[in-house]
Amino acid sequence: MAGFLGSPPMNFFHIRMSTDSRAVAVGLRPEDLRSAGSETPALLPRLKAWLEVVEPVGNEIFLNLKFAGSEFVLRTPPDNCLR
Repeated sequence: MAGFLGSPPMNFFHIRMSTDSRAVAVGLRPEDLRSAGSETPALLPRLKAWLEVVEPVGNEIFLNLKFAGSEFVLRTPPDNCLR
């Protein structure tokens, strides 16, 4: 897996397929995740995660989150951070 490429690196979630219990890894880029806001379409999947650290890095912010024992990072512009 190429999780070491990029800054911050890609998020990986290890899940089991419901059809045959096969273990798979799903990778999501930090810039492809969004914080839920009033403009977020209701049909998009959502999850509730704990915000651990807010890391301002120039013209963007990294939100370090924790969900079900897994840590992941969301990259967002500063104006979208806390909507």
